Amino acid sequence: MSDLGKKKIRVFLVDDHKILLESLHERLEKEEDMTVCGVAESANEAIKLMGKAKPHVAVVDLNLRGGAGGLELIKAVKERFPLVKCLVLSMHEEELFAERAMRAGAVGYVMKSELTKTLVEAIRRAMQGKVHLSEELSSRMLTYFVSSGKEKSVDPVQTLTDRELEIFRLVGQGNKASGIARMLNVSVKTVDAHRLHIREKLNLKNGTELVKYAIEWINKN
Repeated sequence: MSDLGKKKIRVFLVDDHKILLESLHERLEKEEDMTVCGVAESANEAIKLMGKAKPHVAVVDLNLRGGAGGLELIKAVKERFPLVKCLVLSMHEEELFAERAMRAGAVGYVMKSELTKTLVEAIRRAMQGKVHLSEELSSRMLTYFVSSGKEKSVDPVQTLTDRELEIFRLVGQGNKASGIARMLNVSVKTVDAHRLHIREKLNLKNGTELVKYAIEWINKN
């Protein structure tokens, strides 16, 4: 049993893959100091259920269907449930998304490619008030701050806002404006406005260049 004594860590899982949810649920319930108090497949569902579930830690995937993504969910959780610690469990590249997740309010980032025991350790660290990042990313961030980032070339995509990055990724996955609008529960006009801002920031002439750039970026990352 952990230093929390008899009180188990209440974990809430948010992922749009049912098989992964079931697998994580089963795995975490095997830990003597943990219990899964709720699961959700979307950001909206998670916010609705968390009030009653009263989790200590929320494990959130970044890529959620049907509405807000993981970054937006983390921001909402920190606003509505400030005592809940948010951990990201994602398949997406840590170098870019971990920093954004931390800015949104997360206290850790775990890649889905890592062993489940890493997530278990991250959950315990979160409850101890500690941050969890991979050794590689921690070292890279330390090097960046020590050098003030002067010698580091910046990926133009890093200049995008969280919402712009989300739309940029969806564009690169072959989604049209109407489809993106449905997934994010916004208007097509809003998506078009974001696409225009993305093109301006990335110095792209038209929508065709945007799609090509987005596809190439996804394949590279």
